[in-house]
Amino acid sequence: MLLDWSYVVLYDQVVVTNVTSLLKTVKTVEDEAARGTQALESSIEAISQEMKVWSGGGNCYRLIISFVYSMDWLFLG
Repeated sequence: MLLDWSYVVLYDQVVVTNVTSLLKTVKTVEDEAARGTQALESSIEAISQEMKVWSGGGNCYRLIISFVYSMDWLFLG
């Protein structure tokens, strides 16, 4: 069976377009995940600072991490 090269070229263009679209989607998802992680880290730090003020300067980081991990179901659900 002989292939018509115009179909092959068209097929190649469609494949390249689909792969490009997929790569852009993956990049967007990675960027959003990174922003979510940064927001969570910033929130933990802000809560830690507030707890230090309220507790007289004690180390509350472990308490915050424990709290965040206990609330993990909120982010996964």
